Amino acid sequence: MDSLQYWLFNIKGYKNLSKKGEKEAVELTAVLFRNYLPYAKGVIIDRALPAIDGLKPSQRRTLYTMYKMKLLKGDKTKSTNIVGSTMRLHPHGDATIYDTLVRMSSGNETLNVPYIESKGNFGKVYSDDLAYAASRYTEAKLSPICAEIFDGIDEDAVEFKPNYDDSTTEPELLPVKFPTILANSSRGIAVGTGSRIPSFGLKNVCQAVIGLCDNSIKDITDLVNTLGIPEFTTGGNVHTTREDMIELAKSGHGTITMTGSALTYSDRIEIIEIPYSTSVEAIIDAINEGIKAGTMKEISEVRDDMDLKNGLKITVHLRRNASPQAVLKKLVALTPFCSTVSFNTRFILDDRCETMGLMELLQCWIKFRMDTVKRIYSYRLNKLTERVEILETWEKIKDQLEQVITVIRSGSDDEAKSALISKFGLSEKQAEYLLDMKIRSITKNNVTKYLNELDSTKKSAAYAAKVVADDTEKKKIIIDDQKRIISNYVKSDNRTHIAPPITPEDKEKPAVVIDNEPVTVVVTKKYGVKRLSSLRDLSGFEVGDGDEEMLRLPTKNSEHIMIFTYSGTVYKVLVNDIDTGRGKIKDNLADMVGISPKEIMFVDASGDYSKHFNVVYKNGRGYRVQYSQAQGKRSKYRSLFDAAEPGELWWTFSDKFFMITRRRKASYCDLSLLGLHNTRAAFKVARVDSGDAIFGLQEAANVPDMDSLDMTKYNKEYTVSIGEDELWPGAREKYLRDLEEREKAREAAKEAARIAKEQAKIARREARRKAKRG
Repeated sequence: MDSLQYWLFNIKGYKNLSKKGEKEAVELTAVLFRNYLPYAKGVIIDRALPAIDGLKPSQRRTLYTMYKMKLLKGDKTKSTNIVGSTMRLHPHGDATIYDTLVRMSSGNETLNVPYIESKGNFGKVYSDDLAYAASRYTEAKLSPICAEIFDGIDEDAVEFKPNYDDSTTEPELLPVKFPTILANSSRGIAVGTGSRIPSFGLKNVCQAVIGLCDNSIKDITDLVNTLGIPEFTTGGNVHTTREDMIELAKSGHGTITMTGSALTYSDRIEIIEIPYSTSVEAIIDAINEGIKAGTMKEISEVRDDMDLKNGLKITVHLRRNASPQAVLKKLVALTPFCSTVSFNTRFILDDRCETMGLMELLQCWIKFRMDTVKRIYSYRLNKLTERVEILETWEKIKDQLEQVITVIRSGSDDEAKSALISKFGLSEKQAEYLLDMKIRSITKNNVTKYLNELDSTKKSAAYAAKVVADDTEKKKIIIDDQKRIISNYVKSDNRTHIAPPITPEDKEKPAVVIDNEPVTVVVTKKYGVKRLSSLRDLSGFEVGDGDEEMLRLPTKNSEHIMIFTYSGTVYKVLVNDIDTGRGKIKDNLADMVGISPKEIMFVDASGDYSKHFNVVYKNGRGYRVQYSQAQGKRSKYRSLFDAAEPGELWWTFSDKFFMITRRRKASYCDLSLLGLHNTRAAFKVARVDSGDAIFGLQEAANVPDMDSLDMTKYNKEYTVSIGEDELWPGAREKYLRDLEEREKAREAAKEAARIAKEQAKIARREARRKAKRG
């Protein structure tokens, strides 16, 4: 049971006792302090926030495991091997380890300075949908720059601590030679706190360290001049001022505005860089929403042309005569193509959560690196001192080699050891060194060699002692490291560029001005649609082959075309979005809302949303649907009425109508008072006999001679025989035609079944013949 579970368990227990008085409340507070605060501290320090070496525990453990697997100079290995080995240090599941490995890889492009060279699909930081492959399919090794991260780790550069089960040890920090904490973007969310440290170009960061070490950087302004603007792998433009960057460097807090980069052509815009804080899919979704809402009517299509080989690319296709610059301005105003990134420079230092400005952060890192250098050179000094003591043996015996050999041969090891110490002034360690050597190695040639080594070792020891004692020497080493790192690892310029700040006017959403002029929308039988605004347009458009005009809807540019479907859903298309160009009809209502034409029940203009229609189902029950139910900003409204298949529901705009069945029965329905005094919308026309079915709805206004009808019999709860009444002009003929077509269809189905059965018999006979011949 972890501390959080234990904390919750104890709270539950104390709640049961809380009625006894104040004593239990005090004990509950003690439980919170004893259990929850250590849990919170553990999350902050040991999981979520980076330390002064720029790494979170999961990152440090993964890299150290790869170092111990000799993946700094060796070949790549399967990521699965790395994940499995890392679990010895990080027992939080393979998924979290692999996710950490992916984000540190060169393939994922999360880090300015990737620590891991990758092979295979590692996804992309700028895509939410482009997922990385499973660990068994990918390979990885440490990048060459990791030599600068691990150098000295085997020379007591940092402290080690036991792992979670005391089976091995792990480094508390890595002895990084450059400020990884500012070279790579780092973000973490912990209990009650969070961190997002700005990242800068590797060259800029190293130059800042040099400047602080040699005192050429004296204040915040000098630091900002050296660091420049934040650097991100996705490139783009940082819209900021010198003053804003100075404030970020002072406090460690700040927000910057970023835009992507795009190439403009007469017919399209190609987005090739995006802000680090967003994704390709977010930008595409925002553009598509703008197209539907009418705020980006100049765009005909947006396409994701991103791939693993060529990288990021979003192609925005423009309509004829659209201005690329105007559309680009809308992208800035209406999509994540322009985004903000907020920074909070918080990290772990000496097991404490610290927040500080960039100057103070770099000074802390330099102090950390100086301590690391001191530990390394102290370790080397100890080793060199031990070696000097051994080599001084030759200085003491260089003129007495024959006597030394005689002493060694003359007695036992203990006697020889005592004699060497007393006669030649050797230490116990030096005497043991000689005794361990072969006698034939004690020659004048070796004396010369070892005396030369002694001289160089003393010089190295003196230099090591100087570095340990003198901070100036430590800084010289740090400066040399930065210069070498710039020379060896900086191969290109920064990808992000500074740009002027974006004013509120630039970010203001462009208003969509739609004139309210009357227009006519033509709809064809295949649901092609065109907006016509003049007499010449009314006669000048062309309907596609195999199609014909179905209806004309008088409307306005600011109104909507409503598409009612058998599923009970209504889709809305802004009239102003419908093509009004000359020539053939280009737009199709079904395509514009993403449905099949077979789903459409009918199409109408919204007007002022005051209209309604009545739906009748095959059981004789019905429902009134108000257009106002779909009056709003959404382009899709579900469940306006119960869904049904074609032939199972019928609709009419009239409130007075006859329901007519296939057996020439009918019932009259008058809905004039429906909903007049209440909100009732459901109704029942009449019961339909078993074996019968509704033929259609006939509006009373279209009945040839209503006055001649006996309305008493039609106002029943069930359908009655029509007899000689003519409720529908041509209804009898249509009914007979319908019966004839149904009979023909039945006969055709029988004939098709007979032919299929005969063909199956022939096939079986042929198969038997082949089997006999075989």
